[in-house]
Amino acid sequence: MRSCLPNPGFQSSAKISISVLATTCLAVSAQATTITTPSLTANSIFLQYYNVGPNNLDFSSGERIRYGATSVVPNGSGGTTGTATTTNVATGKTITRNIHFETSPATPNFFTGGIELCGQASTGACTAKGNNNPANLTNPWTITFSNPGTTPNQISKTLSLVGGEIPFVNSITLSGTGSAPTFSWTPPPGVTVDGYRVNIYQNSLETFDSKGNIVDTGQVTSRNLDPSVHSYTVTSADFTHGVALAYNTQYTIEIGVLQTRNGSTTDLGNGNVSSISKVYSNFELLPTNSPPVNLPTTTLQGGKVTYGFNLTVAPNVTYFLDPNVATGYIYKIGAGDPNFASVDLPNIGNPRNHMICTFGTASRSFLIPSLRPEQCSILRLAASANSRFLELIQSWASIPTTLLRSSRG
Repeated sequence: MRSCLPNPGFQSSAKISISVLATTCLAVSAQATTITTPSLTANSIFLQYYNVGPNNLDFSSGERIRYGATSVVPNGSGGTTGTATTTNVATGKTITRNIHFETSPATPNFFTGGIELCGQASTGACTAKGNNNPANLTNPWTITFSNPGTTPNQISKTLSLVGGEIPFVNSITLSGTGSAPTFSWTPPPGVTVDGYRVNIYQNSLETFDSKGNIVDTGQVTSRNLDPSVHSYTVTSADFTHGVALAYNTQYTIEIGVLQTRNGSTTDLGNGNVSSISKVYSNFELLPTNSPPVNLPTTTLQGGKVTYGFNLTVAPNVTYFLDPNVATGYIYKIGAGDPNFASVDLPNIGNPRNHMICTFGTASRSFLIPSLRPEQCSILRLAASANSRFLELIQSWASIPTTLLRSSRG
């Protein structure tokens, strides 16, 4: 902007007056200040049936309804909050639930919440009008994210539940060495599978607030896979968040079974996933030249946490099991399964390891010395007609690997 101001003229004499008007222009600049309001975005908003196995990550286990979004920006640290609302079918009253911000290296802007369903050991029997009765949660849900400092201030999406709860994969095997381990699993029988999801967590990265709520899940990678794929090999390209697989580090793998809203086997983002089940196993990277190791899948049976190994076995083949560290173990074959032929235990330095092999109503104890590699052979005893339901109770401080050998196919 320019402002021009006149200069006064001058007079040459009293009679003749000549005025000369000149201008001096002063340049004035004015700069406008523009205030940019951040945008609120929410990607892959979801509503799902959600079945979670027991785990050591403090994730709530059991069957529930889950809602949230894979990425909301600004996230919870930037002032965004979330809610999920529906109407109870039986009472007509509104149900409102908070959606919490949970970050991780792999999912820095994740929001999630859930309702634990009735009819489980942790929740008790269902009531006709209960807000956790799945029959009362079938009305449409509105998922909303709000932030007073953004434009828009609010984003909402309405979704309805599709399908139902689904079971877990049956078994997990870890093979390979170095920073490229391979995980294999068995699909759940009699269930339509539209895809799988593999998540890996570094246990030491998980953090909690003062109330014990999860702040950072420690998730370091996530991959969606075609339903025909039953194995996954970790590569360095999977880790783009400043973390990578390392030796002598505890990890947890999560393998999820996915069903989609429209039956797609390629659109496997949370927004199109209607049902998901997740099973967990702990692992460390295997040393060089290690054989394949079977990891337990952790489930609830009769209100008790069970570490299950569901294997297809052949006669005279050794199978390696890697359970969680504990002070004792019980291995039991299922009805109609082949008997154990032998058990080979590693030397873990305990002076008086004790194993009891039970055959029907009879049992026999074995005291395992610690000055040499321990081995308890039950090949001859397994031939007993009463040995169909063999239990092995092993008491020691810890055991990294157990070898089981099948007596027949």
